[in-house]
Amino acid sequence: MEVLELKITHSESGYIYYRISYEATAVLSFLGKTKELPVHFIIETSASGAKDIELTLKDDIDYPLLPVVRGIKQKILEDDKKGLLPC
Repeated sequence: MEVLELKITHSESGYIYYRISYEATAVLSFLGKTKELPVHFIIETSASGAKDIELTLKDDIDYPLLPVVRGIKQKILEDDKKGLLPC
């Protein structure tokens, strides 16, 4: 299973400046096919600079959830470090 890309459809900075909410579509490749999975995630930055990701999958997927969630969170962190996520 591989997360090919995250297509951000909407981002929102609320009243709390260290929490940013995103609506996105994760493009996954597994079992020889590609699937788009709608997701919602929040990145919260602690005072020490550590990032915590709260992820919600908005659709069912016919694949074990743990590798999917782990892969999407890793892709989110990579894209955030590269500055690819809107603020």
